[in-house]
Amino acid sequence: MGDTDRKPRAIFHGAEPLMNRDAVFAAIDQYADDFVFGLQTNGTLLDDAALDFLTSRNVSIGLSLDGPAANITDATRLTWGGKSVPDKVLRAMEKLRGYGSWSVITTCTTENLPYLTRMVELFHAAEVPTCMLNTLRCTLPGARGVKPADGDMATAFFAALDRTHELYKETGRKLMVANFANILLAILAPTARRLMCDISPCGGGRAFFALAADGGLYPCSEFIGLPRFNGGNLLTDGVEAALKSEAFRPVITRDVDTFDPCGSCAIRHFCGSPCPAEAAEMNGGMDKIGAFCDFYKEQVNYALRLIADGKANDYLWDGWDEETETVFNIVN
Repeated sequence: MGDTDRKPRAIFHGAEPLMNRDAVFAAIDQYADDFVFGLQTNGTLLDDAALDFLTSRNVSIGLSLDGPAANITDATRLTWGGKSVPDKVLRAMEKLRGYGSWSVITTCTTENLPYLTRMVELFHAAEVPTCMLNTLRCTLPGARGVKPADGDMATAFFAALDRTHELYKETGRKLMVANFANILLAILAPTARRLMCDISPCGGGRAFFALAADGGLYPCSEFIGLPRFNGGNLLTDGVEAALKSEAFRPVITRDVDTFDPCGSCAIRHFCGSPCPAEAAEMNGGMDKIGAFCDFYKEQVNYALRLIADGKANDYLWDGWDEETETVFNIVN
């Protein structure tokens, strides 16, 4: 499918979209010819009827689970009413077994870092096609209290990746860790990357934008709640005005080549110095690094070792290179 034929993607994400289920489902049906849809949910309202609706329309479904046991997830992720969600997420995972378009996100914190290897074992056993072991976004002050140190994050993350490789060799079935696969692709085939957080400028305000519940338009969901990045209102101003707004401009024009220490860093185009929202709120400006600079450096080192050892394909989607062109090839 050529770029001109590719449909835009609309993802219902943030708070709990299924609390407004009737409107979400009506939108999916009404605009099925115009958009590819995705839905990120905590699983609490994902009953059989909802699953039937979403899977019959090939909607991609994202779940969130932060620990292999309820008490680990509950340390950082409860409903607004203070209720635990892991049991419902695990039930949803079982029902989704065999469906092609679903994934699970784990947000890595000091609370669950020792359990990342157990997490990937759980995901693999549940036949999760794709997961993400995401670094904690530190845009808001409340998140920074459970931010792992870069070295600790690297140790736990690489142990989990090593375990996914062992499981693949044992069973022949891959568990894709999408955020790491994107780092590999940044080195091997930059145009094949699927995630837009580790490019520069990032995808915020360029490849996507976020719509808040009040109609406010932001470069991405990480900026929601930060008024100076509000590019207007969908209902009164429209999307085009937001994309051209002064609120979006600092994100759209952020370039790692133009500020230190990123400008002289060898891996700057593999990580993209994420995240602009973190840089602005945590470190004082768009011309600053994000929250996990050293961790990204270690990821690239790990990725380069895999490439040198001929193992990179084991960590990537089958067929990832079908639409890429080999520009040069180093043969040992």
